Amino acid sequence: MNNDFIDKIRNFIKTVLKILDTILSLITLLIFLLSLKYLPYFLNFTLSAEPLNLISHFQYILSYILLLAILLELMVVLVRFSTFALIDTLIIIIVRELLTHPGISMNNILYGVIGVGILSFVRRFCFTKEERERKI
Repeated sequence: MNNDFIDKIRNFIKTVLKILDTILSLITLLIFLLSLKYLPYFLNFTLSAEPLNLISHFQYILSYILLLAILLELMVVLVRFSTFALIDTLIIIIVRELLTHPGISMNNILYGVIGVGILSFVRRFCFTKEERERKI
C-alpha cells in the first residue's frame, strides 16, 4: 500500500517534469526563432560600420550567432537529456565567453582553455563504450 502511493507520487512528478521540459523547450525554440528575425539587422549594421569599429562589431555579431547556437544546444539538452549534449553546450558557452569579450584577462583565458580541455577530455575518455554509442 505504501509502495503504491510512492509510485503514484513518482509518476506524477515525472509527468510534471516532462510537461515543464516541453514548455521550456518550446519557449527556447520561440526565443531562437524571434532572435533570427534580428540577424539581418546585425549583419547590415556590421557591414556598414567604420573600419576602426569593425573588430568590436565583429565580436558583437559573433556573440549573437554563438548565443543562437547556445539556444539550440539548450533546446537539445532539454528535449533529450544526454551528458554529451550538456558537455557540448558548456564548451560552446566557454568558447563564446573567450571569443566575444574584448577586455578578458590572461588568467580568464587560461581558465577557459583549461575548462574546455577538461570538458573535451571528459567527453572523449570518461564514458563507457555503451554510453558513447547511446549519445545520439
